[in-house]
Amino acid sequence: MESYPEPGPLPPRPITAQLVAIALALLAVFIATLLPQLLPPRLLDPQWQLTLCGVMAENGVLPLMALGLLFLATYLDPANLWVLAFRVGSSGLAGLAAVGFLLLIPLQIVAVISSHSSHEFHQQKQRQTALVRLDALEQAIASAGSRGELNQLLQNLQAPPLPPSEQALPLPQLRPLLSQRLLQTRSLLQHKFSAPSRVPQATLVLQVLRGVVSNLAYALAFALAFAKYRRRR
Repeated sequence: MESYPEPGPLPPRPITAQLVAIALALLAVFIATLLPQLLPPRLLDPQWQLTLCGVMAENGVLPLMALGLLFLATYLDPANLWVLAFRVGSSGLAGLAAVGFLLLIPLQIVAVISSHSSHEFHQQKQRQTALVRLDALEQAIASAGSRGELNQLLQNLQAPPLPPSEQALPLPQLRPLLSQRLLQTRSLLQHKFSAPSRVPQATLVLQVLRGVVSNLAYALAFALAFAKYRRRR
């Protein structure tokens, strides 16, 4: 009786289709995460620039992983010309990605400096406006010769109306009471504007350093992929 050899194990089927599908899914997640936080674009706004740098630093690994999966797909199935062409095209775009991530580094540094300067400018402007208003109120209280004149001066300065318990007080009693209230308000303003920033300097430096390191690493990784693409051409 004729014998037949035992059938060997079937050769493994390439999983290139699955790898390409995962790569496309990663790119879709990257775009879906990026667009809602950056639209509408405000190119000259430092806060928008910081948001761009932060989102790219946090999610830049997604397109990098997608490119790595395409390299793996062509390694497992080098005869698949469609996957090879897809990977070659993506590797060509890696050069643009490397330049983009590299440009994010000075952009983040400039955005942090501009944002800090803008915050300091607006805070100083608010402080000066508040002090000028307090000086005008203090002068009005000191120069008023009657209750009617005081009420008119306070109304012209858009000051809040007096409470009912103080409206019947004579001017000699009302004047020191309002002056004491202005003194308390001035003290509160001084404390407010002398308080430290909401974001400590150490935390801000760490955030900038993390973004710079992340974007630099992504730029180098995409540059290596682009260099490999150039050598194969």
